[in-house]
Amino acid sequence: MKNLILYSVVFSLLFSCSTREENEVEISDDPNFQPQTQEFLIDDSAEITLHSCYFENNDLKLIYSGSQADAYHWLRKNAMGEYIILSTEKYIKIAQVGAFKLVTFKGQDSLVRNISIYTCPSSIEAVPASFTPNKDGQFDTWAPIGDGIKKIKFTITSMDNEKLFESESLDVPWDGTFNGKPVPTGSYRYKVEGTLINGKAFTYRGILSLSR
Repeated sequence: MKNLILYSVVFSLLFSCSTREENEVEISDDPNFQPQTQEFLIDDSAEITLHSCYFENNDLKLIYSGSQADAYHWLRKNAMGEYIILSTEKYIKIAQVGAFKLVTFKGQDSLVRNISIYTCPSSIEAVPASFTPNKDGQFDTWAPIGDGIKKIKFTITSMDNEKLFESESLDVPWDGTFNGKPVPTGSYRYKVEGTLINGKAFTYRGILSLSR
């Protein structure tokens, strides 16, 4: 019984070490990161509600692009539920979430735009552990899943480190072939690296399973 317990412990340790060795994630600061400003134009349309987002560590620039206003009030809803004036310029830069309003004035008339700002996800959400390229319309291709990606490259190699596939776009996934021919069922290595719009760099290494 003691030998069985010892064997189980040793096996578990070996398995966990192998898993850590084959599946790695590295997240760091991108040394070349430069914040981006996303612009939205707001014209003289009737009352609108704008739902928009910005990536973390970046910002939004909301610009009144109409010509029918004499004055502008940009307002933000505070913790007390009250709207306070932030600016009377034709534009405003926002690097925070919350409820905002743009009120434009023309003579005795005013027009209100409701604006809801939140942060966009910027991350590698998942690196699939398997896929089944059997042309049944489900999981027939393999690629990382993410949003807010500035730059990416992912490579597939055999277990003997022969390069089988490489892509620099999530829209160009691996279809489980090499030189136009299907590769057999089995395990393959992947490496995913790149940068996110929020200023982070990433590297994922691991093993994926292909089944036909």
